[in-house]
Amino acid sequence: DIKHSTYVYINKKELKEYLNVINERFDFEYDFYKNHVFIKSSDKIWIASHDVLIHNYSDLRIEGIGMVFARIIKDGIKLTTNAVQLFGKYAKKNVFEITKEEKNLFIRGLNLIKELPTDEGYVILKYDNDYLGIGKYLSKQKLIKNMIPKARRIKKM
Repeated sequence: DIKHSTYVYINKKELKEYLNVINERFDFEYDFYKNHVFIKSSDKIWIASHDVLIHNYSDLRIEGIGMVFARIIKDGIKLTTNAVQLFGKYAKKNVFEITKEEKNLFIRGLNLIKELPTDEGYVILKYDNDYLGIGKYLSKQKLIKNMIPKARRIKKM
């Protein structure tokens, strides 16, 4: 691992473990290895263009480079809203279309009561061609817990 101030480039073995967890849930048809470099900072996994490798950042105190792709949490790895909006179209599993009414509730930060044909865990929600974000499906309650950050929610419609 190449270490700089507060981040570490993720080596291929560790990256493969992270992406295997993500792909087990979402089955992405996208070559993350070929197209991007991944960096870890505390509990965050950042994704960036390979171009970042040509710079020396050792004199800078930075949290990360690129965009936060996922967070490492106690029960696995959670994709960020930005990652879902950018890469959701490549996911082939656990992506669910919601109605316009459900979309309006979801983007306001509300949970959805809805039964899904999947097991408990993270799901990608989309409306039409828009990948809205990620929710955590609780199968016993038939509930999709909203995971959109408070700052990204639409207050009034």
